[in-house]
Amino acid sequence: MLRQAIGSRAMEHSQLQCFILRWNVVKDIIAQGAPASLNFLTITIGVFVIQYFLQPFGATAVAAYGIALRIEQLILLPGLGLTIVLLPIIAQNYGAQDFERIRYAFWWCVSVGIAMMLTGAVILFFGGRFLLSLFSPDPAVNDVGYDYLLFAAPMLPAYLTLFAIMSFLQGIKRPIWTVWIGVYRQIFASAGFAVLFVYLLGWGPLGVWAAVFAAVWSGLILSSLVAYAVAHKHIGSLGSPTILITHIKRKFP
Repeated sequence: MLRQAIGSRAMEHSQLQCFILRWNVVKDIIAQGAPASLNFLTITIGVFVIQYFLQPFGATAVAAYGIALRIEQLILLPGLGLTIVLLPIIAQNYGAQDFERIRYAFWWCVSVGIAMMLTGAVILFFGGRFLLSLFSPDPAVNDVGYDYLLFAAPMLPAYLTLFAIMSFLQGIKRPIWTVWIGVYRQIFASAGFAVLFVYLLGWGPLGVWAAVFAAVWSGLILSSLVAYAVAHKHIGSLGSPTILITHIKRKFP
């Protein structure tokens, strides 16, 4: 790979000094990359938080969560890919100071992604039991797992929007906000709502699923407020989905 890179046109006029580390560039990379890494760490911690509250309900509940979570993640993959693509588009246009294109790309991603996730929600709602049966023949595990999928189905659009907001914040070089949102959603909100629903209200495993649901949607509300505030400060505004209609009218007058 190094040989191919050196032989490419991009490296034609490169010199030895080009390979010397520039600490201001390294600093910028760390400032952008470290918060993203910490955000993934909060996701891992969040899974442990949910499993902690599931343990009193036995191995069946823990196994059901593990299987249902994998199915949910499979459904989320197309939306996740869409929001990953959004990040470099926003970053490039932020550097070019083309804020209108940032707003258009963001709302296009959210609109198309939500449509995809609504399709995924239908799949989970009607085909959840079948998908669970592919992983486990235990009816008890499938029953508990399907309960989670019923909560997961309406969470899919919220997840998609959350991922898009995270890409937006990273793209305009404000990734630290993704860490605080992740800490709230994955740790404090998940644990707090779980204590409320499981211990105070006594909802059992359903209380854990409700806690995940509440954490995701409250995290979306928090991240939306942050995104609008940051956008107002750095790119004027985040706009609204009506920007898509405006672009269509311009293209097809």
